[in-house]
Amino acid sequence: MRHIAIRVLIFVVFVSCKNTIEKNTTQSIEKKDSLISFFIIRKDSVNQSSYQFEKKTLPGNILSYKYINKKDKFSIFWDTAKNIYRGKFDENDTIIFDVREVKYYTINGNDFKVQKLIGNKNVTDGSFSVFFNPDFGVLLTKSDTWRAAKFMFVDTSDKKYLELTALFYRIQSDENFFSNLAPSINKNMTPPKFE
Repeated sequence: MRHIAIRVLIFVVFVSCKNTIEKNTTQSIEKKDSLISFFIIRKDSVNQSSYQFEKKTLPGNILSYKYINKKDKFSIFWDTAKNIYRGKFDENDTIIFDVREVKYYTINGNDFKVQKLIGNKNVTDGSFSVFFNPDFGVLLTKSDTWRAAKFMFVDTSDKKYLELTALFYRIQSDENFFSNLAPSINKNMTPPKFE
């Protein structure tokens, strides 16, 4: 009888310790709360806006990237099993993104995966691109028609500051990946004459 009581006690202690360890591990991995700033560009103006950022795993292997501030909120949901991306930019506005292209950039020996997602693909004057990294979330968004964009501000105190700065440069200088809105000049065009 004494041996049975000791075994039951050891089992209870083992199970309670195991649950505590699992809960602590899950919490530290799943919940990543931080403050992220973006430069918001609209035509000829720019301002900086900070968002509370939360990255977590939802049931069904869906990664959630939420950005919230007093005036704005948006989320990106990535179904990792089906490689489907959805964006929520309004309470009633959910967008399914088309994955246009995936690029890998190597910086200081680290590989960074960047996916170009297209939202509102067939909407006149509404199409926009999202450049997304699974580790950092939304790097930048830009309208495919208008002069409007949202760029992540890279904080100099971040240990990945140099890599992220170089990653932004690599994305923006890749003409096939980050297309310029300015139309190409027709070389057959006759320049105007000034008198």
